[in-house]
Amino acid sequence: MSSKVMPVFAQSPGPLQLLPSPEYGQGWLQIRDGEQFFALPHHGDPYGEIYTKRGVWWSLVDEALMDPDKSIDREHNWVSYTKLITEQVARFHQAISGKYHPHTYAFWGDDKEHKTWGDVVWQRTQASSLWNSDAYDVRNKPVNTDTLMGTIDVVAGNLGPINVHKTFELQAAGENGDGTVPIRSGAAPAHYARAAVGYTGVDHGAAYTKLPQQKFALWGIVKILQNVAGTTLEYRT
Repeated sequence: MSSKVMPVFAQSPGPLQLLPSPEYGQGWLQIRDGEQFFALPHHGDPYGEIYTKRGVWWSLVDEALMDPDKSIDREHNWVSYTKLITEQVARFHQAISGKYHPHTYAFWGDDKEHKTWGDVVWQRTQASSLWNSDAYDVRNKPVNTDTLMGTIDVVAGNLGPINVHKTFELQAAGENGDGTVPIRSGAAPAHYARAAVGYTGVDHGAAYTKLPQQKFALWGIVKILQNVAGTTLEYRT
């Protein structure tokens, strides 16, 4: 995560509440380390398994970037961050889980031209099978170097006096979507909505600029108004 974003992100409930909740599913954070493959969460707890996991190279936040000016003690920053996750993020997710208005109409982007991160995949760049041993397991190793642009180097262990380095790269987005929201999130209301449709050609920031989506939105509004007619909510002139 960018050093410019981290100080704000790590202390703001709004952005953090957009993180995947348990409803998003299992195994969306993936580490492909040669022949070894690891995926989290696998116990349905992204808060404990990912978001508050401290000191590992794949952590959500780099605590060194929380306070670039180092004006506040690092331990204090970390405690504040974990409290934010447990008290405002997890509870918010729980409060809205499965909650939809009975008259919900929804559409989402389902386009291969707008690939979106459904899974976050870190893949080792070196192909050598010599490092596939459990002795060089990287799951709990800290960052050695980080470009802050999707490439992280980890010291996985030692071969005599030589450090064994593994470099991982963040893979490109691979799921259809709208460039921001993947299908699995966009389609989440489908089981609760009166109508829910996936469209091609939908860009997240310009979702209502094309006629099909405008017509769908207008149709949904009309259906809602029809349900209001004859009730105490009807506006009478």
